[in-house]
Amino acid sequence: MYLTVIVLIYVIISYLIFKQLAYISKFRKNNITNAGVSRNLSSLATNSSFLFKQLVSKGVIQEVKGGKYFLDAEKGTFFAKKRRGLFYSVTFFFLIIFFFVWNNF
Repeated sequence: MYLTVIVLIYVIISYLIFKQLAYISKFRKNNITNAGVSRNLSSLATNSSFLFKQLVSKGVIQEVKGGKYFLDAEKGTFFAKKRRGLFYSVTFFFLIIFFFVWNNF
């Protein structure tokens, strides 16, 4: 029972981290890194989810007139490094908890 909950929480946290990294990757892949080439979310097949709004509020993805967005390349690189570090830390933490619970029950 405990292991299932631990794995489920880990999967949810990992999904949230990788979803934000996917937004950054999509903008970088399409080379949308300045206001001159900004695009609507519909042209990128992306929706304005909570995770996307977090990126906008942190300045990683910036909005220009008309509901168009672009990636601030420098902030995107820094944010992606932080998110990967968070993923590694979370993975290490959950592995410790997983093996601790597994050995004690």
